[in-house]
Amino acid sequence: MNEFSELIRSRLYDTPTEHENMSAPMYITAFTDGSAKPNPGMGGFGYVLYVDGSQIIGRGAYIAGRTDVTNNEAEYRAIIAALQHSKIIRAQHRRPENVSLIVYLDSELVVKQVSGEYATNKESLVIMRDRVRKLLEGDWARLEHVLRHRNKLANDLANAAVDRQCEVALNTSIEPTISDVAPKRKHARK
Repeated sequence: MNEFSELIRSRLYDTPTEHENMSAPMYITAFTDGSAKPNPGMGGFGYVLYVDGSQIIGRGAYIAGRTDVTNNEAEYRAIIAALQHSKIIRAQHRRPENVSLIVYLDSELVVKQVSGEYATNKESLVIMRDRVRKLLEGDWARLEHVLRHRNKLANDLANAAVDRQCEVALNTSIEPTISDVAPKRKHARK
């Protein structure tokens, strides 16, 4: 198990441990987005999961230690994080085959690269694209393009992670707000 998987299982991710009926079908909807400021520059990503249309889990992460992150790389990182988190939720279900996932993102380019409709030329993106394809195996999940205005919450999490240079979480109170999970990191001196 890699470090990121451990991180998902750790304190940062509030994975539901009980579902009302753990053998009934479970539907997960994810919205993902990446951000690079400038492009390339400092990067971050965000995702929001809706479990059965009601439970909201939202996370944003800052890609630390790099100032050459592209927006497409950040988009892929968001998808991978949402898929990994969804796989953990799926594994906890009594009948994982009854769990399905739709991942919405506003990068039509990435959707078409994953589907094979567009070529992926940059080696680092090929690696991430292949990771996404592997996580999608088994027909339990699919990617779909969505217009930017329908992806606002994931976009806000990605931008907040970059702006604050830390991990952020969605507060699931009546009015969703973004809060810091980790303190703001300072830039390393050159």
